[in-house]
Amino acid sequence: MTETPLSPRRRGWRILGLIVVGMVLLTIGGGFWWYYDDGDLEVVREQARQQGRPLTWGDMGLKLADAERLQAWKRITELTAQVKSYQMIPSSQRKDGPLLKAWEPIPQELREHHQAMDATAIAELIDLLDRLGDQILVLHDEVTFATRMPEIGVARELMRFMQERMLLAEGDEVVTWGRRMLALCRRYSGDSVVPHMVRVSLMTIALGAISRRLSDIKVTDPTIATDILTTTQTLHPDLLHAIDGDFLMELDLLTSRDTYKDGWYMPLICRAGRQGALLAVLEAHQQLHLLDEPGSLAWARTTEEKFDTARQGITYPSLVLQGLFMPAWIAVVSSGQRTALHGRLLAAELQGQPWPIDNFDPTGAVLRPIAHDGRVIAAYSVDTDGIDQGGRDKVDRVFPLYAKP
Repeated sequence: MTETPLSPRRRGWRILGLIVVGMVLLTIGGGFWWYYDDGDLEVVREQARQQGRPLTWGDMGLKLADAERLQAWKRITELTAQVKSYQMIPSSQRKDGPLLKAWEPIPQELREHHQAMDATAIAELIDLLDRLGDQILVLHDEVTFATRMPEIGVARELMRFMQERMLLAEGDEVVTWGRRMLALCRRYSGDSVVPHMVRVSLMTIALGAISRRLSDIKVTDPTIATDILTTTQTLHPDLLHAIDGDFLMELDLLTSRDTYKDGWYMPLICRAGRQGALLAVLEAHQQLHLLDEPGSLAWARTTEEKFDTARQGITYPSLVLQGLFMPAWIAVVSSGQRTALHGRLLAAELQGQPWPIDNFDPTGAVLRPIAHDGRVIAAYSVDTDGIDQGGRDKVDRVFPLYAKP
């Protein structure tokens, strides 16, 4: 039985259908090739090489802490949970009201809280801290956006505990606790911007405690000024190290095949805009690497304006990623500079030297004094806008120095 030949119209529809199916398959195949091809990132990697930026976490020079130090930190974590600071008590449960404030007396409740602590646990904690060494404590050989960092909470709680011990200390123990706090700040590893900001916050707590005991320290051991300067002068280099770590995290995210990493940012948008976004990040980072500490504030202003504009470009994948990746640079840079400025101020007071220049003042003036009943009790720095508000709290940044007469 002979097969009935197809009509020309039916044959045409079949050919057209095969063409459509072929085009769909080619499109899907091309899409997979486009999504998984890393050719666009070779331009980014080459640019990073030319700028001397790291391309792997091994290039960052990180050395994971040895087993003994890791075990010591684990035990420190356990002990920190036992000796909770007064500041960790919920405000609704504190009889004496608000947390520690400058020029306010130390609450009696705080003294009672520490008197009730386990002296054996405190002694073991002190011993571990003093034997931990002064090298940076690296707990992660690489960091991603998915890396859990429980050490952030531990370090902050530990610093609050030491702050309170310093406020309650007497004689030489005041400086001993001050040095212990500064040592923890130097040990804390800031391998990306978030840990860097945590390190800045730890230094802020330490310097705040030192400033409250400044009169005593000037009498007992003003040489702690050297420790203060050693600790705070690393903040700008630490920021440069941190932004290199952020670049690696972004590069890792945008080359990852793991859905738990790239799903959050929508894979296709990541893939479509990653080259432009990473090149923009590299350009901004390179500009910062070429600047000293005072010049970084102007860089932060212009960079934040640029990337604020990028956040509005939601129709361009590269701009979407730029807006997601770039932090609030003015806050990042200014917090580190203010902390370093506070450290230089305290060191100047302890060494009998002139006060430092205010990086935030466009006129290049030194920090300004605040007097009470004819005696200097504090200094202040102008706000990030460079406008002098006369030392108004919550507008200018006030650095308390001595108790009110």
